[in-house]
Amino acid sequence: MTAWTDIPDSMIQQGKPIRATDGRALRDNPAAIAAGADGAPRVQGIALGGVYLGSFTQDGKRPQALVGLDKVGLLVADVITVGSLSGGIVQIALSGNGGASYGGWITLYTEPSTTGEHAVGRLHIDLATGAWRVRLLSSDGSTRITEGTLTLPPGVNAIRLTKANDYAVTVYDWFVLGARS
Repeated sequence: MTAWTDIPDSMIQQGKPIRATDGRALRDNPAAIAAGADGAPRVQGIALGGVYLGSFTQDGKRPQALVGLDKVGLLVADVITVGSLSGGIVQIALSGNGGASYGGWITLYTEPSTTGEHAVGRLHIDLATGAWRVRLLSSDGSTRITEGTLTLPPGVNAIRLTKANDYAVTVYDWFVLGARS
């Protein structure tokens, strides 16, 4: 992580040459702010809104992980499930050490049974409070809303998802909608 460097106001004045250390700080401080370096100003949640983290496909009992979530407050995923025969049980595991180890599997929700059809929706996970909510709309028009609260490990910074059964394909597109300090 890039270190934060304080630049005294007296060093940045009209007509005064810039010292090399101040020039490097001007170059490196934005990265230090983004990384949450010690001493750096904190980025407000609104500044992190809409950051796209990436996508993964869950198509069996192979856990898929998101790591590097140290400053993430609200994590949101657009969810698409295709062809769930009996309603897949989606489970989450949480880590406070960057994904080196995880706690036990916790059941989040059961996907709608959509044999030959699909379901779309959105999953919200608040990594500051543990509150979560999923809303899925099946192709038959039915809606399923499930919510709860997770017990978070200290400094939660990684999650992984798997399915306990019915390994239909589910695609998650992940976004950050808020930060935590």
